[in-house]
Amino acid sequence: MTKEQTYQTLYAKKKKESLEKYASYPILHWAMKYHRNTNNEPMSFKNMPYLLAIYRMIHEYQRVVIEKAVQTGISELLIVESHYYAKEGLTVFYVLPKYELRNRFVNNRIHRQHRRIGYYANLVRQAKLEGGSHRTSLMHFGEGAIAYVSSNVESEFLEIPVDAAYVDEKDRCNQRNLLMVPDRLTVSPYKIWREVSNPTVEGFGIDERYLSSTQGKWMLKCDRCNKHFVPNFFEHVIREVGINQYEARDPQYVPFETNARLIHSCGRPVNRLKQGEWVHDYADREWVGLRISKLFSKHTPLRELVEEWKSIAGHELKEQIFYNSNLGLPFSSEGAKIHEHHLNDCKRSYQYPAELSRTRFVRTMGVDVGAALHVIIRERIIDRGGEVRQLLLAVSIATFPELYRLIRQWRPKIVVVDAYPEIHEVSSLKKKFNNVWSSRFQEQRIEMGRNKKDRLVTMDRTALLDFVKRAIDEQILVLPKTADTIDNGAYYSHMQASTRVLEVDEVDVEKSRFVWKHTRPDHYFLAEAYCMQAYFLIPKSSVFDFYQSEIKKMHDTDFKADKMLKQLYGKETAKGREALQQATPEQFLNTVDRTMTVRPTIVRSVHVVESEMLRIAEELCAKGKGGVFTLQAFNRAAGFRGDRGKEFLLKHGFKEKGVDGFVKSSVNKENS
Repeated sequence: MTKEQTYQTLYAKKKKESLEKYASYPILHWAMKYHRNTNNEPMSFKNMPYLLAIYRMIHEYQRVVIEKAVQTGISELLIVESHYYAKEGLTVFYVLPKYELRNRFVNNRIHRQHRRIGYYANLVRQAKLEGGSHRTSLMHFGEGAIAYVSSNVESEFLEIPVDAAYVDEKDRCNQRNLLMVPDRLTVSPYKIWREVSNPTVEGFGIDERYLSSTQGKWMLKCDRCNKHFVPNFFEHVIREVGINQYEARDPQYVPFETNARLIHSCGRPVNRLKQGEWVHDYADREWVGLRISKLFSKHTPLRELVEEWKSIAGHELKEQIFYNSNLGLPFSSEGAKIHEHHLNDCKRSYQYPAELSRTRFVRTMGVDVGAALHVIIRERIIDRGGEVRQLLLAVSIATFPELYRLIRQWRPKIVVVDAYPEIHEVSSLKKKFNNVWSSRFQEQRIEMGRNKKDRLVTMDRTALLDFVKRAIDEQILVLPKTADTIDNGAYYSHMQASTRVLEVDEVDVEKSRFVWKHTRPDHYFLAEAYCMQAYFLIPKSSVFDFYQSEIKKMHDTDFKADKMLKQLYGKETAKGREALQQATPEQFLNTVDRTMTVRPTIVRSVHVVESEMLRIAEELCAKGKGGVFTLQAFNRAAGFRGDRGKEFLLKHGFKEKGVDGFVKSSVNKENS
């Protein structure tokens, strides 16, 4: 027997012994006996004890969640286990984030392995002979099948009952459609369920599931002090020596020359690839949770992590990617979510639901359209010395006729309604009410676009929801004391349902962007966004902006004694204020100029309005050909009526040019 033959015989003997040893671990046995990795190499767990331990135990649990760093071997685990169960006759449901990613994953990984691995090819052939298919979306394999679906295609979640569900890259999936996964498992006696992902931010997606699990952690033992610990990048690999300045804890580390080591708190280096154990904080929970970092992986030298962190410290976007991709940890970001305490900070003492007869100022309405219509009505008021928007009503209604009644009842100045999915109903609504606009999301449009002809507003969804989040943070959106009970708690729940997460561009990190995703209904959050768009549509050069605080200071006796104000704005206070809020600054000034009971503060504010009118004239002059603009354009922009606009322009250094035209006088130009 030659040396080569002797080696082959010894190898075969050792492999047989290993397989017999692993026979009681079905997933591990399958991986070692049949499977090959993406490089077409036999599976190996050398220096990867954390992964070997998972292969040994995973078959024992119905529900497993793994919050992980990239390139830690978990995706291969899902492929191995899903094929094992399909061969055993189970129907497997394998979810990936998007249609394009699903196709790439199946073509680059699954199809190739079905061709390369002889045992897999035989099982595929056997299934085809029995009438099975081998398409990208559905593959019969042995006696079972694997359906590869895209999370953003709702219909794929409604078709077949399954025995095992795998959700890969959960945080990048459509969270709403994932809510239907339990329905697919209802009739199965197995109900195997796996969720795996790189995390994004705390409390969202995979991290939300992990926090409700056993919270398993990989623990090592220091040989010097005999203490067990969970390897932590910031406690055992690097330390901060200045603002955004870091160095390795390993005293022998030389940048780019030697590898960094894991240093325990006692000062002793610890082999990070040594045998450890999974320890669970809450062993009696239904979901078994595991958290995996690159600190455990032999494929990533610690020096790479050290140098990468040193180069990005202080760059929030890159820091989040580092946390998610390298440490398998969610990123802590206060701005990523509206929390209960943010909403509580917006509470004020006032009557809710409000009585229409007691509302005094400009009202706006936002409507989210879905199975039900979620409506938000707000009123602009002055609170604690600043302008805020007070919640008058938050309600869920069933039909558009009910919405018609609400609009007629509350008479909002502007209404913005979700353009989809009820396109025809929204179109009919806009025909009935000329103050109704529809809203459509448009990616990358940071500022709101206005199409006055079609009464359509467009804006980037993330940018708009960011405005709502900021308004909550700054307590501009005021809530009643009982806000947490509105619609049986649905308002609070919807406002906290969405999370601002990072969508990483795998080709160009700088093109990564944040998006708002939700795991629960968020209709009131969107209705607040549409209500905010309605607010943006209100002209800012209105009497409200200039005089609201001054009107509130007027004594009732002043108002009653002023016959002109009384005549213009009505006898009843509510009607008077409603008329007042619709008046332009010039209309208000015309009235004030003809009265005898004007407060000094209002007189002084005339100069504020004059400055605003001059600014408008200057802008029209700059835009006009040869500096000429029409009196009609000025009156429309400034809110003048009759000859008041002409008198104002002549008084402030403008001269007539042609028919109904105006231009700066030469004296005015010199003064400018």
